[in-house]
Amino acid sequence: MGHRVLGHPWRTGALPRVVCMTSVDVWSLYKTHADDRSLLSPAQRQVMAVCDWRQEVNADGFENYFRAWGGDTAEEALALLPTVLGDDWAKLLREGMDLLGSPYPIDADSRTNRIDQGQFTDALNGLDERFYALEGSTDADARLNDFVRTEAVGEWPPQNRGPERSFFGRLRRQR
Repeated sequence: MGHRVLGHPWRTGALPRVVCMTSVDVWSLYKTHADDRSLLSPAQRQVMAVCDWRQEVNADGFENYFRAWGGDTAEEALALLPTVLGDDWAKLLREGMDLLGSPYPIDADSRTNRIDQGQFTDALNGLDERFYALEGSTDADARLNDFVRTEAVGEWPPQNRGPERSFFGRLRRQR
């Protein structure tokens, strides 16, 4: 389940408390945790990886996904897809990953080199079409929202603001 932190963190000695929320939106969680996943559980990182995949492919297709850092999380996304969205989704991502060879290149530069050296345009376009068909026939957001509320995912940590940021996100003055 998602949560929000209440309390007065600017007061000395005040401890925030966690309040469970029944209404969780996976894209709000993604916005909060996309940049820093260090505090997330493995299941939570897998949810973020599925969001990476869906966002990048919806924006510019599989080629963009594999060229960008989002493709770094493909194996994590693949681990969760059969459970949450189904085998057709997992098969689609696996086929895309297999185009780039075995083992799957985990960094964007290696994937980009393989794409540039190969002739994948038609195959990647075919994957895009199948992906868009799945997106059109499945309420993936609802399934992911249901999943992030389960005990398997656990409590989501509050937004991680580094020590360089104050409570309201402004940079602290260096003294």
